[in-house]
Amino acid sequence: ESEPFVIGAFTMKAFALMTMARPEEAIKISEEAIVRLGGDSENAPLLGLVLAAKGLAQAATDRTEEGLNALDRATVKTSEEPFEQAYVFALKGFVLTLAGRPEDALTVLDEAVASFKVLGTSDAVPPTVWALVAKGIALIELDRSKEAQNTFQEAVQAINECEKTLSQNYLSYVLREQIPHLLLADAELQLKNRRYEAAANLATDALESVNSPVRIKGYGIRAMARCEIGDQALWARDVADMLALLPTVVPLPMECVGMLGYLSVRGDAATVIDLVDESPSAELLLPLVTALRRELGQEPRVAREVAEVARDIQRELSELRRKLSRANAAES
Repeated sequence: ESEPFVIGAFTMKAFALMTMARPEEAIKISEEAIVRLGGDSENAPLLGLVLAAKGLAQAATDRTEEGLNALDRATVKTSEEPFEQAYVFALKGFVLTLAGRPEDALTVLDEAVASFKVLGTSDAVPPTVWALVAKGIALIELDRSKEAQNTFQEAVQAINECEKTLSQNYLSYVLREQIPHLLLADAELQLKNRRYEAAANLATDALESVNSPVRIKGYGIRAMARCEIGDQALWARDVADMLALLPTVVPLPMECVGMLGYLSVRGDAATVIDLVDESPSAELLLPLVTALRRELGQEPRVAREVAEVARDIQRELSELRRKLSRANAAES
């Protein structure tokens, strides 16, 4: 006999573990819930939510395709429940955005937002905001800045509406879980539009979050903005703070490598090398440091696997230089 209330508690715990950046534990809890549910078709929507939690956690551990497969199964299981299915669509869109598939993400995120609006219930507000934030990030990736800005404004309006209709405890949940992501997405947009002070200020607001992945990204965006402003002491401090947090998050957020690469190109590669070497993230970022040392004309002796990854990073740095050069030429 299935235990829907117990399974529901397991599912909530899995999502809570995700917010605390503990995806491996979230996968274990989800798998235990799936076993306890068995093949009970009466609880298909609940099984769908469990699969969605597992898929989100798998994507957070660099098992993106497995995560998307779990979310596809969740879509089938929740097909008779509009709210649950819209929630799954929002999660899938978020994963697709992080996986670098913004066009695919927009398709499911638009469907999620439309479904939540039709439902019009107060409990649809948090996932609506989440879906809008993910949609805004996808639009940024597609260089559709104006649409992204409008999407972020829509998310803010949803939160303001939430304040009128939900209890304070529920509102605090919405603000805690969604606002930092919204702020960082907006900060990325401002950075892309060369509004560096605005980007730094938004990242600073996001850093009030206690979520380690959010803080890592916040320090990285603020460092890039401060680098463009020309304040090396401040961006170096942000990098040091980011590097101190990196070992607490598994797997290594690859966007951090991109941020550090950006700072080495637009700022100073030697400074980035020194900061990494002096941090607890030195071993994690050995391929990046190897690539940067090669860029400075050095030939560090490292394992073959590290050298191969370093060559890939050097190619990405060359592409970044070309991209920045084209952007500067277009501005002048």
